[in-house]
This record gives sequence, structure tokens and C-alpha cells, in this order.
Amino acid sequence: MFARGCQKAWAQFGGPLAPDGHFTTFDQTLSMQPGQGETWGAWNGAFVRETFGKQVGGWLEPWRNAEGHLTAMSPANGNAMLQYARLNVNDGLCKLYEEPWNERHFDEPLVFDASHALDFSRAAYLPDHKALILSFCSFDGFDQPVELEIANVRNGGGWQLEIDGIRAAHGIADRVETEGAIDVRCAIAGFRLRLDASTPLSVVLRLL
Repeated sequence: MFARGCQKAWAQFGGPLAPDGHFTTFDQTLSMQPGQGETWGAWNGAFVRETFGKQVGGWLEPWRNAEGHLTAMSPANGNAMLQYARLNVNDGLCKLYEEPWNERHFDEPLVFDASHALDFSRAAYLPDHKALILSFCSFDGFDQPVELEIANVRNGGGWQLEIDGIRAAHGIADRVETEGAIDVRCAIAGFRLRLDASTPLSVVLRLL
């Protein structure tokens, strides 16, 4: 409903861009309204990516004081949108909205639980390779062992776990065999892993 209203208003005001390439008065006003600018950009991402960076001029000044600090910002921007922009992969949220995961996705191996002190930089399942790829380490200053549980593993087939390229454990059904001092035990739908992550680790789970 909101998007259709914007489209009708744009048509009445001559479109979203003026002849000089700047946003029209309607766009300038809408994009600065708390709670509405986020919606305006969320459903029209391609337009925002192409044009927003080219917008310069006084219409942005009310957002900043004389020292250049932001002085007006909606709760959604301050509490969520800026943080998402820092963490989000390119078009990540847009892809989740436009290409939602199907039921099959939730049957793939995944990190079901993890210690609060773990900082993940990567967690991706590659269906073509039947591999769950994880990269993580403990927060700075945390020197205790951490735990994580990987689910959707015990589906009748075998699996093996590699840490920094070295096989550390393998199993099938309810059987788990470890190699070295690593602690791996069965969980409800997979296994639970306990290890030292004070330095960055690369962990790969392969389904066999």
C-alpha cells in the first residue's frame, strides 16, 4: 500500500528525480521522515544505490549540527539500519526478502547453538560440495574453551570434521570418533564440539 502510494505521488510530482539528477521535493521530504525513509529505500533498492550517493546540497543539513555530527535520526536507523549496513553482505537482506529460503534450506547442516563468546566471520553451507564452512574465534581476552552444536548431521550418512585443514573427527549415525585431543560428542540432531578458539579457526564439516 505504501509503495503504491509513493508511485502515484511520484507520477504527480514528475518522477523521483529532477532534470538535474537530484531528488524531487517529494523524495527529499519522504526520505527524511522517521520510519518512512527506511521503507522508501528498502523496496526500491536499485534506485537508491544508483542515485543516493550523487545527492549533495542543503537538504541533508538538518540531519547534522555545525560540527557535522548527526542530530536527527529515526529509531530504526539508529538502532538497526546502520548496524545492518556494517554487517550485511551486499544486498543480503534484499535477497532474503526477494528470494526467501525454502524448507529444504532448513534441512541442511547448520550451527544450532554456540557459546556467547564466539565471533563468527563466516558460516555457509555449500550444497554442491556437501560442506558446512565456518570461520570463528573467541572474543578478545576470552581464554576459556568454547562450545558449538552443529545440527542436521545425523541423517543416516557419514561425516567428517576438519579443523584448519586437518581431520579432527568423523562419525556415522550415533557413533563419533575423534582424532587428537578434541572433544566431540553426540547431540540431538548432530554433535557438540568443545575446543580452544582463542586464535582464528577454520572448521569444515563434510557430509560423506
